[in-house]
Amino acid sequence: MDELMKRPTWDDDFVKRRTVEICMPRIRAWFGGERFDEREVADDLMKVLSPSKDGYEMASELERRMHWAVDSALVEVLDECTGDCDTALKELTSQWVRALRIVPQFAVGDTVSLKYARDGHKTGQVVKLIEDEARYGIRVEGQAETAYFLEKFEDVSLPVAVLAEAM
Repeated sequence: MDELMKRPTWDDDFVKRRTVEICMPRIRAWFGGERFDEREVADDLMKVLSPSKDGYEMASELERRMHWAVDSALVEVLDECTGDCDTALKELTSQWVRALRIVPQFAVGDTVSLKYARDGHKTGQVVKLIEDEARYGIRVEGQAETAYFLEKFEDVSLPVAVLAEAM
């Protein structure tokens, strides 16, 4: 897929930048009346913010790598910012879906093949469409009635048996 058209991921700088924009009001409040270079702070945050780290891990990294004077209040702020990572990614993915007019190829009830095996299964049934994120909810054999895996549209295809019948 063309780089300009690829799905946003956490590794994209524009996703990290949007995350920083979302959490910056809380960072400003943490600084209080202290003057600071917002661009420099944003750059530092982009280096440590991650949906897989908690506030303590990010604060420790800011202290160790960027020489911030951290405290428990900053840890709490950064804990809240981890949720902003997901918010930013969903927001930008939704924009990507609308810009490229991405629509699902499969409907609820369709049996599909999965690019990556889930619980040892390579096929499942579409049980949910999350169109603004370009994801399917896929239930595989043996899963609870209310459970499903979230799969990207691009990681789901027709089952091999169906493809063979079409030929």
